[in-house]
Amino acid sequence: VLLAALVALAGALALVAPAGAAPKPSKLEQGLLDAVRSAAFGEVVDFGAGAAPAPQTRFMPNVDVAVIELNGAGRAVRAANVVLSRTDPEGRLVPIDKDLGTSAVAYRRWDTARWDEAGKGYLSDPAPAPSEYIVPGSQDRPIDFLSPYPASLFKTMVAVQVMRVIDQGRATLDTTFTYAGPSTGCPSRASAGTFTLREQLDDMITISGNASTCRLLAWLHQLPGGSQVDAMNDWFASLGLTTLQVRGTNRQTGGSWIPGQITMGALDTARLFYLIEGAPGVLWKTPDGRKVKASELSDASRAFLRALHADQAFHEVLSTSLYCGQDYPAQGIPSLVPTRWVDPATGTVEADGVPYSADVRPCNAAAEVLFAHKTGLTTNAGSDAGIVTSLPGQPRRRYVVSVLSNLGYRFGDPSVAGAAYEPCFGSLGAPYPEGFGPCYTEKLALLGRSIDELLTKPGA
Repeated sequence: VLLAALVALAGALALVAPAGAAPKPSKLEQGLLDAVRSAAFGEVVDFGAGAAPAPQTRFMPNVDVAVIELNGAGRAVRAANVVLSRTDPEGRLVPIDKDLGTSAVAYRRWDTARWDEAGKGYLSDPAPAPSEYIVPGSQDRPIDFLSPYPASLFKTMVAVQVMRVIDQGRATLDTTFTYAGPSTGCPSRASAGTFTLREQLDDMITISGNASTCRLLAWLHQLPGGSQVDAMNDWFASLGLTTLQVRGTNRQTGGSWIPGQITMGALDTARLFYLIEGAPGVLWKTPDGRKVKASELSDASRAFLRALHADQAFHEVLSTSLYCGQDYPAQGIPSLVPTRWVDPATGTVEADGVPYSADVRPCNAAAEVLFAHKTGLTTNAGSDAGIVTSLPGQPRRRYVVSVLSNLGYRFGDPSVAGAAYEPCFGSLGAPYPEGFGPCYTEKLALLGRSIDELLTKPGA
């Protein structure tokens, strides 16, 4: 009897995790961590290194990945977040709090010089000042992470705020406004004129128009009663989305988009898309007890935002349907390309003057999901986030995915390292149109495909 009792006690003790031990990852968490690791981001080549062929990156890229799985009613059932950096080169699971956020990450504002170790160090020379952290007072959190610039993904935040102003009864989608331009403070010279909110929102999201973004930011800044850009930042903070910030933009022009001043963490970005998707009841509670519900935005505004993102022309990051049937890049999430952009005679796509030579019709015929999303791209930023929903008759999945990285068009894959310059600008030649080519490493597409397979349910 005594022996049996001792054996039972030993078994019970074995089930107790040692003090300070990390909890066992959930199936989704382990699957996401495995997906990030299998993408092998450390193998990318750096066309910014000034050498030929382009050498392997000196440093592990910074990648922030979040997933929220949704049930049939659209409610979150599981979530996971992984960050990858030189301090966590194997990837690190981010502890997620009850509010679907995290209090474990000290998000630092993006600084390319720090990442490149050009005149300053990644973590030292000098040590990061408190002002370098996105969330005030967060510098002592256990995970120190240089948060990638979201690039044009931030336009989703702008669109949401425009819809909030409409919900307040201060405008409608057909409201016209005048932009004084032209402005050299915008990434694309924004011409003067009179525009409607509807047309500028469509341009900003579906083809990532920079001029339309400047116009909408200027409109938000100049509304009577104070800047609605500042109000947007305050609203995000009140929802617990503390990394979502648009700061430093010019009140008159809407320009001056500064990396480190415009910020988005992957987990907060995923929660923003979860809010856009909407679901019954409380979506999450903030640390101070606020109940966040889909009613933060009207049903009409959320429907408009979903439709806007579903009409996205650019499927070249997590989903790569624009390169249908081509050897490179790899195929990602099997998403439908909106027929709005597809030439019915050739099946090719041209979006905002950017031509794609692939016939996307075979991939559209085989598509399994609708991906309502927004991408972002600069030299040192590559991002994609949105809502994935299975098409009728296809294997079931419904989730939000968000990926932010410093893998902009400066970086490529080993298979194209011999190109004379960045593939984005046409160095690969045929079958890509003259002057154009893949702008993102295919490792992002491979990650997208792995995540989609992880979230796909058996059967239809």
